[in-house]
Amino acid sequence: MRKLKLRLVFAIAIILPLAGCQTPEPPLETTQTTPGPRTSSGVSSSEAPDEPSPEESLAPRVEAVVSSHELATAAGVEILAAGGSAADASVAVAAVLSVVEPFYSSVLGGGTWALYYDADGRAVTSMNGVGPVGSEATLSDYRPRAGIPGMHQAIVPGAWDGWMLWLEAYGELELGDVLAPAIAVAREGYPVSTEMSFWLTRQEDRIRNSPVMASIYLPDGDLLAPGETVYQTGMADTFESLVAVYDDAVAEGHAAGIAAARDYFYRGPIADAIVSFSEENAGYLTEQDFAEFSAELVEPISIEYDELSVYQNPPNSQGIAMLEALNILEGFDFAGQSAGDAAVVHRQVEAIKLVVGPPLAAQLLCDS
Repeated sequence: MRKLKLRLVFAIAIILPLAGCQTPEPPLETTQTTPGPRTSSGVSSSEAPDEPSPEESLAPRVEAVVSSHELATAAGVEILAAGGSAADASVAVAAVLSVVEPFYSSVLGGGTWALYYDADGRAVTSMNGVGPVGSEATLSDYRPRAGIPGMHQAIVPGAWDGWMLWLEAYGELELGDVLAPAIAVAREGYPVSTEMSFWLTRQEDRIRNSPVMASIYLPDGDLLAPGETVYQTGMADTFESLVAVYDDAVAEGHAAGIAAARDYFYRGPIADAIVSFSEENAGYLTEQDFAEFSAELVEPISIEYDELSVYQNPPNSQGIAMLEALNILEGFDFAGQSAGDAAVVHRQVEAIKLVVGPPLAAQLLCDS
């Protein structure tokens, strides 16, 4: 039975900067160990591979960067060209996306998951950079406000810690080099896209009621229109402050610089500012919530689909839903069908509905 290589319609953002990729040979190893000292290849000294053969040294270098915005993709390409690793490029991409698509994601707020494939060690690692809800949250207080936008919906922003852990483990470049493209885009400005204009229009009332957002998106009292320039100087300032503390500490090593940037965020002025804003707007975040949070590198989950090993981030992500849906779809014969055929799309949708909706989600994918 031939399996169609399905282009599943999961809502998962994918960044694929690939440095020195080789044709994979199963099985892959997974790892959740803390990396040792960095070497010139970015591999832990305890796991550094043997020197490549002359034939391997002459193998062409294959790189690719994929993102949802051209400026972010360009940042990833720039980092790889400068000798950065895939991890460096992915953080640069995420940082630029934080500037140009603040309605979707931010390395400075919210959470993130990511998968890293180390071609040298043939290992897949999952990064969990998602923080918990604020410790002051209670069901009785939250339930009446469920679904209403506000700081009560905010979690401890674990994304920054996750990306810093990423750079400590797999990065080659200094933090200032990685964040330089995002700082430039934020300070020099970028054109409002039609997609951004759509989101600004939907959120106009909230923007007008926020002096900070109004100063960015309503500079003359009117919403910025497509093609007009938006400046994120406040975000540039924040990135630069993080780079500054990294630079002050990096003489003691890259890990020391990363630790300083993490502390500045979670135990310094950034955490203080977020907690103060949370308190002023009926949120649940505390300084202790920030101080106690730490992202993790963990073992991913995986399945075998046809002849492929498919990896995903474990819970607390929804990656398990994707794998469960693939397990369901493996029982169908897609011979002679293309990914866009109605019957194929219908089966994908129904498989996803089974694993994310009742009753299976409640039975299989929830905490016990």
